[in-house]
Amino acid sequence: MDLIDFMEEVRSSTHLTKQCVDSQGNSLEQTAVTTETHYNKKSPSNTTANAEQCDIESQIRGELADLHAPRKHRSGVMYLDTDTECLCFVQCSPPVSARATVHRILQDVLKTGESRSRYIQRLAPVDKLCRAEQDAIRLTATKVLSDFFSSDQPRTNGGHKANLTQPDVVILVEVLKNVCGIGVVGNYEQMGKFNVQTVAQRGGQNVSSSRVAAARDENIASGQT
Repeated sequence: MDLIDFMEEVRSSTHLTKQCVDSQGNSLEQTAVTTETHYNKKSPSNTTANAEQCDIESQIRGELADLHAPRKHRSGVMYLDTDTECLCFVQCSPPVSARATVHRILQDVLKTGESRSRYIQRLAPVDKLCRAEQDAIRLTATKVLSDFFSSDQPRTNGGHKANLTQPDVVILVEVLKNVCGIGVVGNYEQMGKFNVQTVAQRGGQNVSSSRVAAARDENIASGQT
């Protein structure tokens, strides 16, 4: 199985810069684990499921076993070299969602104002991959978009209108050599087009404004006492 065929089978993926793998790898995996737990609470890992749930000691043993499990099985995240400068591909195996993981990372960056890595430039989650050929792209796009857009809409004057300034969802099309990735994301403009540094700057401004407001309120309260 060559790289193209393998990548076509990936159900969920994320683009990262190469430099961030070492500095951001553990953080990304922790986020993926948290996201997986959030979206898959009813499906515990095999180790934890096999552990006895009747006492605290058995739960601790199960958690320790999960922590010492091989990385790719524990987090559902695997890094693949694309042989392209400044670009890495991260495979997220089900039930981990690349879209949910990236959104969670950006939310944390916006909240704290810290990018957590100086190497990450942009995150681009895609749902499916295909060969960069017209027929393959059309077929893949149909599968991806069917989860977000109703096929019952009329071909003319449908309910979905293009909004280039504040869209509800954005269709991402990422092409790398002869591979095309397609995904649908929300909050694209609000999250700085998924540019991590832009989100960090916005978050830093929000944090500064909150601190100024808190200090002002404290001064007012002190003056009243």
